Amino acid sequence: MSRLSTREKVLIAILAGLLVAVYGFRYVYDPLITRRQELQLDVASLQLELAILLPWENRAPELAGMVAELEAAVAEAEAAAAGTPLPRFLEQLEEAARESRVMLRGTMLQNVTPEAGGQVSIEAFGAYDRLLAFLSGLEAEPRLLTFTGIRLVHQGQDLATMELSAVLHSGAIDPRAPAGGDPARNPMRPAR
Repeated sequence: MSRLSTREKVLIAILAGLLVAVYGFRYVYDPLITRRQELQLDVASLQLELAILLPWENRAPELAGMVAELEAAVAEAEAAAAGTPLPRFLEQLEEAARESRVMLRGTMLQNVTPEAGGQVSIEAFGAYDRLLAFLSGLEAEPRLLTFTGIRLVHQGQDLATMELSAVLHSGAIDPRAPAGGDPARNPMRPAR
């Protein structure tokens, strides 16, 4: 076996150092940088949510009154809607909103029948990235509606209101409405 010259030893040492540096970057430093960027996005998103919630911080009595009024309106609407079929897409819509943490400001149904479907208008509010996650959540669900229009209205900072219009397909409405209403189904709240 031949002995290595000094030059060859130096080259092997340099190569070993380069390999350690490349593998260190690839398996240690790069994942840390990626995780740091993800955490920075999370912090920015949470700061936006905090900015939205701060104006409401000291208004607990006012909010309690608003909640009581809404609960009374919901109870009245529930009594009026007993036996009304619950559109499956409302459950899909609520799930997408909950997962993406956007606020649904309004949903309006027009000309809806179980056989033919109908039209719907949706208004959601949140950060741009959350609104994108909301749309992605709706895309991931079974095809119950087709969007015919999307409009974003800038609300300051990274916040926007998104107005959607869509056509409901016939499968979006559950035609099985029991006579007299089903106490297990509430058309004002999604199924859990």
